[in-house]
Amino acid sequence: MQLTRIPGHEGAYRSFERSLCEQLSTMIAQDATSFQPNQKIKVRISGDGAKFSRTSSFVLLSYAILMPVGRYLSGIGNHTIAVVKGAEDYDTISTAFAATFQEIDGLQQLGFVAVNGVSYNIELFFSSDMKFMLTMLGLNAANSIYACPKCTVHRDCRWDVSKPESYYSTTMARTLVTNRRAFASHGRTAAVHQGSKLNQMSEPQTQQLVAYIRSCGVSFTIWESESSDGKVEWTSLTGEAKKKVLKLLPSKMKDIPLPNAFLDDVVQLWKDFEVLYNLLSSETPPPNAADDIHLKAKRWIQLFLRIKSDGHQKKFVTPYFHVMVYHVPDAIRQFGNMKQFSCQGVEKHKDDSKRNYLSSNHWDAPAEIMLAEHRLELLQQYAREKRHYTKHAAAYWHEGGMQEMRSQMRETLKY
Repeated sequence: MQLTRIPGHEGAYRSFERSLCEQLSTMIAQDATSFQPNQKIKVRISGDGAKFSRTSSFVLLSYAILMPVGRYLSGIGNHTIAVVKGAEDYDTISTAFAATFQEIDGLQQLGFVAVNGVSYNIELFFSSDMKFMLTMLGLNAANSIYACPKCTVHRDCRWDVSKPESYYSTTMARTLVTNRRAFASHGRTAAVHQGSKLNQMSEPQTQQLVAYIRSCGVSFTIWESESSDGKVEWTSLTGEAKKKVLKLLPSKMKDIPLPNAFLDDVVQLWKDFEVLYNLLSSETPPPNAADDIHLKAKRWIQLFLRIKSDGHQKKFVTPYFHVMVYHVPDAIRQFGNMKQFSCQGVEKHKDDSKRNYLSSNHWDAPAEIMLAEHRLELLQQYAREKRHYTKHAAAYWHEGGMQEMRSQMRETLKY
């Protein structure tokens, strides 16, 4: 693999086109029937920043071929094309990745790549988390006044879902001209942070809530941070744990000591969000999914605001809420589903890159990260296959048995 140094930065990059052709060649050799010359191959470009150690932060640019289904959701399905040591900000991204962006633009205009003498049409997409996307556009963070990457809705108007679906994609749509104007006028200036707080619950109520969440078969804890004046923190749920809680917790909420005035609304809020989550994460959504998501998301926000409790005011309607109502439906109509733009694989790939960094001698970290990844790609065919396991004890996996066993182990270790 040929790497090139990034001038003015501690970083390295490789040819995007050459890497893409190598990956396509390998995938075509494994399953030639899935790749036809007249077929358009979707390729997703992604970026993300990460803190690999106490003093070292990196920004990674990667890509994934959006087929076969599911591969792009794993770390091995995402491939690094550039790494730079530095902060995740506009100046670092625009200067360090300038040569890579130029190559991507050229490939986008060309519209195809040649693999083993055969031309394959390609279609490039960009997908990332909100922070990286806003940074790429020269905008401020997600808590700024005009934080939506697709339109110019004001922070104080995000809660208003009375507008027709097409309003923000026509009348208030963002363009490159408006983005340049916002950047020139320093639209990325100070934003008011509006952090949310846990509802004021007594200690027994909090412990009971934690117990119900744990009974869903996940590990969950609430604690006061030792480093920030007693700030309350809690376990972040991801992957299967999040799905378990969404599915199982609403039926248990009837026993949680919440005020009766909004208990039913809270339960319904969770149930409705599970329906939305399943629609958004489906790889084959139903034909009317776009309209269904728009209507259900509008009702969900209205229900969210109807709950008279701390954290449910209009100011807590984030850009993610607004995007779900007014921009996701249009993306589903245009591209088919949102699953292909999930950053799950990007996050796993970032974790793999962090392990490669920690196992290196840190002498030339960006190059070592990319070289270690390339060696793993070459040895991928020799990787150990996972042993198939059938879950027999449903109570252990789904009804809190695993959590109970871990609790007993922790109690044993105290002695």
